[in-house]
Amino acid sequence: MAGLEALAAAERRCCPDAGKGVPGRPLADPTNPWHVAAPMPGAIVNVAVTPGQRVNAGSTLLALEAMKMETHMTADRDAEVEAVLVAAGDRVQAKELLIVLRAAGK
Repeated sequence: MAGLEALAAAERRCCPDAGKGVPGRPLADPTNPWHVAAPMPGAIVNVAVTPGQRVNAGSTLLALEAMKMETHMTADRDAEVEAVLVAAGDRVQAKELLIVLRAAGK
């Protein structure tokens, strides 16, 4: 298997519930540009923002560890943090909603 196929197969073997979401944590709406979703199953290492905080495009929002690699998730636009739905140590599944942003000043 090549690249992503091998990764997906390994994930299915080790994490059969991947992508099913955690009860109580909503999935991100892929059509909503203000939703920040988990790109893969993993553990939240740290959250760098708080509700009400203004962020610039490129600012680190949080760090997620998956398969011994740490991924820093960044804001893709200037915005204000509306809600943070995770904390350091939380386990998350792919596509779960982690942070909600809004237009700055609204």
